Amino acid sequence: MKEGTIIRSQDAMEHKALEMGFLPLFSNEIKGFSVEEMAPKELWFNDECDGPWEWKGPIICNGGCAYGKLFRGKAGFVSMEWLPDLANCRRHGYKMRPKSASKEQEIYAAIVQNESLLTTEIRQTCGMNQTRAPRLNPLEKIEAEQTHRLHTKRNSGESMETILTRLQMHTLIVVADFEYKLDKHQQPYGWGIARYTTPELLYGADVLACKRSPEESAQRIARHLTTILPQATERQIKHLMGLDNI
Repeated sequence: MKEGTIIRSQDAMEHKALEMGFLPLFSNEIKGFSVEEMAPKELWFNDECDGPWEWKGPIICNGGCAYGKLFRGKAGFVSMEWLPDLANCRRHGYKMRPKSASKEQEIYAAIVQNESLLTTEIRQTCGMNQTRAPRLNPLEKIEAEQTHRLHTKRNSGESMETILTRLQMHTLIVVADFEYKLDKHQQPYGWGIARYTTPELLYGADVLACKRSPEESAQRIARHLTTILPQATERQIKHLMGLDNI
């Protein structure tokens, strides 16, 4: 990946995600491997113009990239070219926790049954309470979540956010779009509410078909990222992509 790449438009952001195949939204352990580091700071959370945060939804709807917390619990894009291999690795050997241990199965079943649900609808449907949290932009929220959870814990002690993140990391669900509240002038405002669905429901039942073994998919992903991210070590790539145990 060339250093100093600048993303200044929605088209450029989508092109970069498709070109690289994998593109985290926020900075991570691999330097330079994120939209945050490629887009000018003035485009983030700017009341005067849309920027990377607002461009996510339209890019998802274009259908070329899946989006969710797919990078060690952080959000980002995976192109449809690479999603089958990623799911092949992430779903291998994974079993949902029993209902008696967590709300995981209940949340996943509710999303499948309704075909898609907003986070607010999941909370209502599955009886997950929420504590009032300080108003933070998404970058500030990521920093806060490194030291504490913003949601009330329930049952096994896991928050709804923790469960949704795990389901995304195992490619069982993705974000279908973001929906915004409207002000009195019918203009959208706020950070947007995620609508979750499954890749199968969003893209088609055969979208995750992969003829390779999980080990072959993991090797293919690692080779690709090693080529485009010369600044990254093998350990960093495997850790960020969740390939440690494949």
